Amino acid sequence: MSSWLKPIESWLGTGTGAGAADGLLRNFSVRSKLLSIILATSLLSLGIITYLAYQTGKKALQDAAFNQLTSVRAAKKQQVEWYFQSMRETFGVFGEDASIIAAFHDFSSGYRNLGQTPLKPEQRKKKKKYYNEVYLPKLAKGENASKIAVEDYWPVLESAREAQHLFIVQNPHKTGEKNKLITHAVDNPYTVSHAKHHKWLNDLASRFAFYDLFLIDVESGAIVYSVAKEPDFATSMTIGPYANSALGRLTKDIIKSPTRGQARITDFGLYAPSNNAPAAFMGIPIFDGQKLTGVLAAQISTEALSSFLHGNKSWKEQGLGETGGSYLVGPDFLMRSDNREILEKPETYLAQIKAARIVPDATIEKMKEFKTTTLYYPINNEPVKEALKGNSGTML
Repeated sequence: MSSWLKPIESWLGTGTGAGAADGLLRNFSVRSKLLSIILATSLLSLGIITYLAYQTGKKALQDAAFNQLTSVRAAKKQQVEWYFQSMRETFGVFGEDASIIAAFHDFSSGYRNLGQTPLKPEQRKKKKKYYNEVYLPKLAKGENASKIAVEDYWPVLESAREAQHLFIVQNPHKTGEKNKLITHAVDNPYTVSHAKHHKWLNDLASRFAFYDLFLIDVESGAIVYSVAKEPDFATSMTIGPYANSALGRLTKDIIKSPTRGQARITDFGLYAPSNNAPAAFMGIPIFDGQKLTGVLAAQISTEALSSFLHGNKSWKEQGLGETGGSYLVGPDFLMRSDNREILEKPETYLAQIKAARIVPDATIEKMKEFKTTTLYYPINNEPVKEALKGNSGTML
């Protein structure tokens, strides 16, 4: 073989013998390393490209989701503001309505004719039985029942005692359906007024999804009429057991500084006459000419607000998918509306928060009883804290 071919044979690993085999192995090792480096570089480049594409896609999806949620938030904010503004304007009309004013005067006149004589012993016994066996046991749920006595909630005014005897104790309809009684067997000025006005006032409350509707006399502070006929019926909102309730405070505020046509709305609070269910109230003064004579008030339930807030449970149609939802939170970090979970799967939801020990068992029982998270479930995460500071934005 020519001498000039030797280097080529050595480089290619050709030739014969052990030397040739060693050259082949050495050269194969170099090629493998080069190929491995090229392959690793290619895979690394592919990985970087894939990661960058994933991050870009993830950010795009997050941005799209945040934009969707921001749009929903803006729409819900506008809707809730409209909901309360609409109620205020509607109540402003009611305060000047001739039918409302006439009903108020009829009930006030009839109320003043009640209580001329104290309840008879048998009537008083039946009324106390209602308080002891129906009202107070429900009020005592989750509380120290030994601290609750009939005397603490017994009406101060004798006219209130007779009115409750007529329309609560003698009412043949069960608790929660006392509004079904229109005409009473007893004939007196008050029952005549009730037969005349109750049906259309009951229909009015139902049409606007009010839990209850009240006519309150400013002289006595008494609820001279209510749709639901709960234990606050006929009692005074300025003295007695409910004077410091949300409705009592609202009544006193309106009496102190009445403004014609201007409705006021309270925050949600637990209301004893409704078995400590969460309730908000709206009220407006009733004038007879230039004279303040009464207050028209409505009790707003959590159900009415939540139905509006959640669009009658049309979450998917609102762009909230399978789990998204909207809710309201107060400055005490307690919810002011129901969340999606308790409306959609209440048993599962309550079991989950019970297992997580987020709230006491007594609170969970109240949530179960009233089917609500309002005033019972706390939310104090960072988005809520920022929102309560007046800030807006998005965060994970």
